[in-house]
Amino acid sequence: MAFRINALIEQSNQCHEHLRESNRKKDTILGFYISATFIVIGIWGNYYNQGKIELLFWISMLGLVIAGCALGALLTLYRGWHGLYIITSIIFQELIQKSKNTIDTEFIKKIKYRFILVSSAEFITFLFLHAFLIMNLALFIEYTPDFRNSIFENCHTYILYSCIASVIIEFISHFLAMGHLDILKRNGRLNEKYLWMLNGRFSKDKEA
Repeated sequence: MAFRINALIEQSNQCHEHLRESNRKKDTILGFYISATFIVIGIWGNYYNQGKIELLFWISMLGLVIAGCALGALLTLYRGWHGLYIITSIIFQELIQKSKNTIDTEFIKKIKYRFILVSSAEFITFLFLHAFLIMNLALFIEYTPDFRNSIFENCHTYILYSCIASVIIEFISHFLAMGHLDILKRNGRLNEKYLWMLNGRFSKDKEA
């Protein structure tokens, strides 16, 4: 019994370490993007209308928009894992306190944590990232150079629309992903596939 409890405590500690790591990565992503935005604007902001510098500034903002969408998707991924680790931690505490070896899906369904909660620190971080992403998108659109004499003549409009669509799709996908995880939790379908640290600890006769 003592060995089993110690094993649960060790796994619980590992779960907390995963939580801290996901928080560090989340903060690193936000800090990186904000720093990159200020660096690019600082370098090109005073020279965007001087010949080819305008094109370089536009390309730099395009890069920031693409990077912002990619980092937004990463934040969605980290927010999902953050929630799964919180649920896993709560389950480990239940197993340790009740000296149990298995958990049923009904207990998971009763956990009050919600993935799509808009008052969470993860969502605020996501909003901060997109505040800078939208600002970069606005600058990208505002300072689009005149491409009449360039190889981009026939495609720059498609680039603009593609960037706008990508930002919108990436933002909406965040809510769809969090909502999907909430539905899985509510329906008792969060299993070893999602709560991987609990592999083998689900009551098979009650598993959805």
